[in-house]
Amino acid sequence: MNTTRRQLLKTVPALAAASFSPAFAQNTYPHKPLQLVVPFATGGGNDILARIVAAPLSDILGQPVVVDNKTGAGGNIGAQFVARSAPDGHTVLLATNTLTLNPFLIKSLPFDISKDLAPVTLIAKQPIVVVVNPSVPARNIRELVAYLKANPGKVFYASPGNGTPHHFAAELFKQVSGVQMTHVPYRGASPALTDLIAGQVQVMFASVISALPFIKGNRIRALATAEGRRIFVLKDLPTVKESGYPTYESTIWAGIMAAGSTPPEITQKLSDAIRKAVAIPEVAAQLQNAGYELSVDGPDGFGNLIQTDLQQFAGVAKAAGIVPE
Repeated sequence: MNTTRRQLLKTVPALAAASFSPAFAQNTYPHKPLQLVVPFATGGGNDILARIVAAPLSDILGQPVVVDNKTGAGGNIGAQFVARSAPDGHTVLLATNTLTLNPFLIKSLPFDISKDLAPVTLIAKQPIVVVVNPSVPARNIRELVAYLKANPGKVFYASPGNGTPHHFAAELFKQVSGVQMTHVPYRGASPALTDLIAGQVQVMFASVISALPFIKGNRIRALATAEGRRIFVLKDLPTVKESGYPTYESTIWAGIMAAGSTPPEITQKLSDAIRKAVAIPEVAAQLQNAGYELSVDGPDGFGNLIQTDLQQFAGVAKAAGIVPE
């Protein structure tokens, strides 16, 4: 065997090993277009967020970021697709906290959010606001609690559906405040808000994106935000925490996740790129104008939020008698 061939045979294994090393993966990532899977329909709030972020992210990464809507099963079809994809950071998911709710609603999920998906970064939150029909004699949370306690079980609250973050937000509020309300689930936020305005139901824990036009038009009254801090579009509105319930906090979040065994060097590199993208003033303004509160966090912080959600929702589901089906 000649010297050149020996050197070649030694080099090939070394190159193969390098190609699978974390450092090599980080240095070459991304080497092809990214597929950003949105597990909800085109034109919705989550789809809008994904498309706002995709364009500047493409510029930063130097590769196209293609939004791909894979809908169905409460977001589980898109999530399963990413969970089963190659763990190389080129197929990622726009995740929301429907993912942390679904284990308490669906008996046999085809993936485990804690094992089969890896957190990349939290991007934004879609705040929930406590709103009432103007006929309700309450202008703040304390007055609402007093009214509910004086009328146990006689007040109806709407939600966009069973098992939605809005439903769980209301059930958590019932637990921390000791009040009773009767749940009326709808098929979406629009019919729920229509009946709230008409007085068919009296209370709703609604996303600020859907409720804001009716709040500004004085057709419903906002009492507080369920977010942990005051929100950009309703700066004068207090939080439920400020209103006497310091342990209460509930929100709708959106972030990016990858396949579960994606190397941490790749998830961190992608997280850093997304942070740069949403820090661009024009991008931040677009997200805020769409009703989102920027809340960027890295893999560790986002992972902690997911685990906190899972623990909180487990308690809410148990107390509310919600059983997976």
